[in-house]
Amino acid sequence: MLQFLPKYVLFLLFLLFAVNLLFLDIVFFGDRATQPRTAVSRVEAPLDEPSVCPGACTALIAGIAKETTPSAAVSSPVPSQPVKPKGGEFYIPLGSGMTRSTEYAEITGAEATADTGKYPGIRSAVFQVVLTNPTGNGTTYAKLVDVTNKHDVWFSEVSFAGGGTVVKEAPITLDPGNNLYRVALRSTLGYDVYVANARIRIETE
Repeated sequence: MLQFLPKYVLFLLFLLFAVNLLFLDIVFFGDRATQPRTAVSRVEAPLDEPSVCPGACTALIAGIAKETTPSAAVSSPVPSQPVKPKGGEFYIPLGSGMTRSTEYAEITGAEATADTGKYPGIRSAVFQVVLTNPTGNGTTYAKLVDVTNKHDVWFSEVSFAGGGTVVKEAPITLDPGNNLYRVALRSTLGYDVYVANARIRIETE
């Protein structure tokens, strides 16, 4: 088809094509040719020199280390050993038994000897018993008898009314020397009553 066109038209088309190529070369490739290439160089710190941290960086690291590092344990003074008292606490078991007597009956199975010479500096002595009244009838009484010296131990009598089990105790005074002590028990209405775990507690200075 081009052979039928006039020569000046073909020339004009080639000229426009050439101008177009030149324009495209300038637009797309001219900026890249004019821009200088920046060489990126990798600078490595010398191995024998420590890396430098700015002042703000150093302060931040120090603050974090302070928060994460556990604080030193506060040493508390070691408590002094408690002073052991010179005195002591001793128990002389007496035993157990029962009765239905309305008068005091000495319980031969509830007795023991106590030698005051073995407990120098007696500060106090206490008569302790566990009393039981299963029926709940009447009042239950108990006391301590000094068999050796043939008298009741002063102020040793204890009691309770009604039924159940109770613990009773009374401060007493022991006669000097080695003496036999026995529990005496009675029920006001003649019903079975019991004494258990009777004992003498002695505290020394």
